[in-house]
Amino acid sequence: MGKRKIKVSWLITALLLVIQTIALIVVYVFVNGALTNNIRENTVANMRTIVEERSLLIENYVRETERYLTAYSRAGEINELLKNPTDPKAVAAAQKFTEVYSSDMENLEGIYASEWNTHVLAHTNAGVVGITTRTGDPLKALQDSMLAADGVYNTGFIFSPATGKQIVSMYRACFDENGNPIGLVGGGIFISGLKEELDSLPVADLTQAKYYLINANTGEYIFHENEEMLGVVSEEQYVLDIIAATKEKGVDGAYTDYVEYTDAEGTESLAAYHYIADRDWIFLLADNADEIFASANETKSVLLVLCAVALIVLLVVTYVT
Repeated sequence: MGKRKIKVSWLITALLLVIQTIALIVVYVFVNGALTNNIRENTVANMRTIVEERSLLIENYVRETERYLTAYSRAGEINELLKNPTDPKAVAAAQKFTEVYSSDMENLEGIYASEWNTHVLAHTNAGVVGITTRTGDPLKALQDSMLAADGVYNTGFIFSPATGKQIVSMYRACFDENGNPIGLVGGGIFISGLKEELDSLPVADLTQAKYYLINANTGEYIFHENEEMLGVVSEEQYVLDIIAATKEKGVDGAYTDYVEYTDAEGTESLAAYHYIADRDWIFLLADNADEIFASANETKSVLLVLCAVALIVLLVVTYVT
């Protein structure tokens, strides 16, 4: 009878241990899942905020350059020059004003005023004065684009023919009192300052994250950490999927979203992106899943150790009692 009681006692003990083990496993799975989901949601929200803030910075940079050109076009010296392009005094005054005005602008490649046929009258580089920059179909295309634009005709971020560097390229038509075009102003501002500002901004714990700016219409990279990729059409599938999704939605305004994907090296990754509707650009921030969920993995390891310690303690206590 005594042996039977001992056997029953051990069976009960074993059953309790099994129940306790199952309970710990359930707790581990539940807490780990909840923790991972929470970190994932927080990380995605953080990345979405980052791309929205960076996109706003880019938009503000472009708007500031447009305002700079608009202010130049409205200067008295420029208006007088375009009304009297052969007047030596008007030409001299406009050239002096152009040189002074441009001296206050950082990252300026050049700014100028010309007749409607693009015959340059004043330029930050005095050696360019007198040159006609466009003729024929290119001239007609530029004139039509300026007339169709509501204010500044911004061609976006392009590679300058003069320096080979990326600039914001802009033009604005100038009109007489009757609304007839009498000339234009144009300017180019290097975007190196914008890139430096973007690079200097913190990205929380996403130290390996990369950001890109893509022309949604052409698929070309505007920003890329590898300069050889600038102006190159993206062939990465997740980028093509983002562009396709943007076109499929047919949105009129800006929006933010994210995608999960596997890169060319087979690494699980996540990218948050913001569509800049006014420019038809996509700004995206991408990072690998290992870094995104690094804190979750560390916490999971700690939790696993704690559950193991708890199980050992239970085994010891059960055995002793």
